[in-house]
Parts: sequence; structure tokens; C-alpha cells
Amino acid sequence: MPWAEPSHREATTYYFGIKRAREEIVRLNVEITRILTFMFDTHIDYYRAVQRYVIEDPPLAHSLSRQWQYQDRINESVVRKLVQASQLWGFTGKLSIGSRIGRDTSLSSGIPPPHWATLIESESMIDSDLEVSLANENGVEVGLAVDEDEIPREINVDTGLIVQLIEQLSTSNDT
Repeated sequence: MPWAEPSHREATTYYFGIKRAREEIVRLNVEITRILTFMFDTHIDYYRAVQRYVIEDPPLAHSLSRQWQYQDRINESVVRKLVQASQLWGFTGKLSIGSRIGRDTSLSSGIPPPHWATLIESESMIDSDLEVSLANENGVEVGLAVDEDEIPREINVDTGLIVQLIEQLSTSNDT
């Protein structure tokens, strides 16, 4: 039984771990935009609520304002962590604020963006400046695609062994 050998089990575990990690990266790329969109929408909702109740019910407006400031500090911390993560090698996501389906986009008109949004903007400027400087320095445009063979591996497993193992397992199931 080839799957019972420790090296084959380790190779299979490694293979499926990589496969699952790639699926998780795709999911997280979507979730990053969703969390930033949620945070931005919350900012708009707090702003509008405080403006609405500042004259009508000042104590309520004050309470909402304090909660908003607290939430804004948390959001800033989240954005800082996302910016740090975006600077890691191999990051494929995009730090951007989307728009929620069904939400009126005119709600945000005339409302200043949250201060943490500048962290996202400065990150995209850093990325584009880096790309331009690399292209200008070498005189050639630099591609950002990653060759899978260049990915550092923590476990030294022959990928050919993984392929052989998967092929053997798939043919043994057919018989």
C-alpha cells in the first residue's frame, strides 16, 4: 500500500496543504474588500446618524460620536494590519473599498472619508511607485507573476513524487 509509507503520506499532506492554501488566498482576497467596504459603510452610517441627531437629540449624538470614535480606532488598527499583510511577499489581493449591492451610493456624497482610508491610498501609491522605479531602473518592465518553482518550501519534498503518488492512487481506485 503506497499511501501507508510515511514519505508518501507526508507528500500527500504537503500537496493538499498547498492546494487548500491557494483556495484560502482566493477567499481572503474577496474578504479583504468586503471588510473594507463594511468599515467604510459603517463610517458613512455613523456620520449621517451623528449629523441627524446633533440638534434633535444632543446626548444621543454625543453617545453615537463616542462609539464612532471607538469603532474608528479599531478600524484603523485593522487597516494597518491589512497594509502590513499587503507588503508580504506573494500577496495577491487588493486593498480597495467596494460598493455593497443594494446600497445607495449617494449616501456617501459630501461625507469626508475616514482617516484610515488614507493608509490604503498611501499603500497603493507605494506599490505603483515601486513598480515604476523597478521598470525605470532596469529599463525593462518587471512582471509580478510568480513561478511556482521559485516558491520557497519548508519541507523538502520532490514534487515528482507527489505527482507519481497521486497518479498511483487514482489508478488504484479504478481497479
